[in-house]
Amino acid sequence: MTPRTIVPRIAAAAALVVAVFSHAWVVNSARELHGGLLSFDSGGEIWTNAALVAAARTDGTQHASTLYPLAGQLTFALGLAAAGLLVASAFATSRWLTRGALAAAVLAAASAGTFVLAMPSGPAFGLSTGWAVLAFALAAATGAVLVQRQR
Repeated sequence: MTPRTIVPRIAAAAALVVAVFSHAWVVNSARELHGGLLSFDSGGEIWTNAALVAAARTDGTQHASTLYPLAGQLTFALGLAAAGLLVASAFATSRWLTRGALAAAVLAAASAGTFVLAMPSGPAFGLSTGWAVLAFALAAATGAVLVQRQR
């Protein structure tokens, strides 16, 4: 492998890791609400995504899917797996690493899409997607393209 093929994979893996740990997946800057794949920060009070959905469902005026926390956990795991496999496939030419990296990147992107679509909504939330969604999507797509070109 050459630096020309290694560096983009490592950059894509790094972007995946940064996005996975970010609390900028769902935001409401007017009310300073920020959500990540596993938890949600409401003005300094941290909630798990599952607790947020449970609270929103008891309110009745909010729309929150029970799929939201599950999709966040799955995206978190698949994002880290894709990042690890991208780095591993940059240094080894194993066929299974390449296929695994491609599969993990595609599944992570699909899971991230589900997470965003299941985002809680309603008058109390007013959430929209943050920069981490775009960073994750670009990194997953770049990783998939890079390993697909190697195949």
